Formats: sequence, C-alpha cells, structure tokens
Amino acid sequence: MAIATDNILVRNIYGGLGKQVVFRQRGDKTIMAKWPSIDKNRKPTPGQSAAQQQFQVAVYFAQFARKDEQLSAIYKNLARKHQSVYHAAISDAKIAPELSDPVLKAYTGKPGQQLIITATDNYKVVSVLCSIFTPDGQLLESGEAIQLDNEYDWAYTATKENASLPGTTIRFAAFDIPKNETELVITL
Repeated sequence: MAIATDNILVRNIYGGLGKQVVFRQRGDKTIMAKWPSIDKNRKPTPGQSAAQQQFQVAVYFAQFARKDEQLSAIYKNLARKHQSVYHAAISDAKIAPELSDPVLKAYTGKPGQQLIITATDNYKVVSVLCSIFTPDGQLLESGEAIQLDNEYDWAYTATKENASLPGTTIRFAAFDIPKNETELVITL
C-alpha cells in the first residue's frame, strides 16, 4: 500500500486501474493498494447475514422515506449538514432508541403518580408506551407516556390503584420514526 499526500499524478484520484490497483482518498491522502480479491464461494456468518438483512430493511425504509413527502420533510429537517434524506433515513432505521434511567421511587401504587424514563435516539423518539403488570402477570394498565420539556424524559401517570407493589412489573417501550422498538422491563 502506497500513500501520497502531494503528488500531482495521483492527487484526488480514486477508483481502480486495470484490476491491478485501487486508489482511495482518506482526508488529504491518496492511498494506492492492491486490487482486492474476494472468494465468490464464501458464506456469510450468521452475524453477517443478520447485519445484511438489517441493512436491507433500512434501505427499503430509506427508499420509502425519500418518496413520502411527510417523511422526506422530517428527515430533511433532522439530517446533519450535507446529509441526504436517504442517508439520514438509513441511519435512523439502523439504530433503535435507547431507554435508561427509570425513575420509579415515587411510585407507590397510587393513581396520579408518575413513572419517568429517559428515551433517546440518533434522530427522534416519537412515542413511549408504559405498561404495568400485577405480580401474577395480569395487565393492570397501559398507556402512552408524555414527553417532558427537556425532550428526552418521558412520564407516564398511573391511573389505577396497585394494591400489591412487590413483584409488580413495569414495561417501557420506545419507538422511533421507522418504528424500531426498544423495551425495558423492571420488576419492583
């Protein structure tokens, strides 16, 4: 591999030459390397197959987002500088939201008490659902959390009495624009 930083013959050149060498640009450097050899009989590992499938789903979503006026406008506003709607949508579709820092100390099983969770995403979290299950696994209540003013905390206000708090399970689910879902389950 050869690296050139200020050679007028190869400055800003990229691509292949006669299936012998490949020129690449990395910052202000031009890199010349041997033409890559790929085994056409190789089989992807299960991890590689999963990554390829995830990327294919992201590409399908990005193609749809580019054609859909509403999604296109959303990603145009959310895209970084010099990033296309298509690439912003791929990036968003590949990364699911993250849930962290549940604040449940104030919840004693009474109606009107808040359960708070931090939900973040590389672009935008659009909804967070909260479900409360009794110790025997029965759904006590469920509903949408409300986004707080800081834009990353979400609060769900309990509406029903929970008489048996120990063993109660609280499930948070966060969704982003491409409908990626992340769950966090906590047992009290």
